[in-house]
Amino acid sequence: MKKSLFGPGIFVVFTLILAASSAYAGKKDAYTLRVSYYEPESAVAGFTFGGSAGAVFDDIVTLGVGTDVYYRNFTKDSKVATQGYVDGSSSTLYVTEIQYDTVIVPVMAELSIRIPIVWKLSAFGHGGLGFDIMWTKEQDFATGVSDSRWYAGFAWMGGVGLSYKLGNDTALYAEGFYKHSKVKRNRDDLTVDMPVFEEVDLSGLGVRLGVALEL
Repeated sequence: MKKSLFGPGIFVVFTLILAASSAYAGKKDAYTLRVSYYEPESAVAGFTFGGSAGAVFDDIVTLGVGTDVYYRNFTKDSKVATQGYVDGSSSTLYVTEIQYDTVIVPVMAELSIRIPIVWKLSAFGHGGLGFDIMWTKEQDFATGVSDSRWYAGFAWMGGVGLSYKLGNDTALYAEGFYKHSKVKRNRDDLTVDMPVFEEVDLSGLGVRLGVALEL
């Protein structure tokens, strides 16, 4: 199947713009550390941890590259037996039948525009454009079958929030955001004469808390 280069191509363009801007016009370096609660359409809601690095222009516009790593682990355990001891205590023996692991790693060029409101408080708009990479692994211990899958696809996000300046270089911020992402993988293990692909919808809403640093 012919793969689209639209998403990666746009990401490369944004990265080149960022590199050129930082080299010739950047006034400050900008970094963030953040934790998000994210609820994708076709995966279990969970926390992501990430950050960004970039440059600030005119104390208002920030360009950078960021990521927010999502990890979920699920196991299906079954009770096998209960053991009693002479001191009156007891323990329960479990066996793990199935284990799932899911990792999602986005790589995005990000743009943030900050608007001062009053005193140390500012509002901001935040957008990103890039791609998602998803890896899943399934282990069925009962049958001995193990399978891992890789997906990738174009992604964008947009959000709004508030930031509160703690000092000359640091600020706390909170943000609500929406992310649109559909990752795919080609399937060649089916007895079909036409191209087949599998798609996972990772679009969803989220909230984020973070610390911003400008140097």
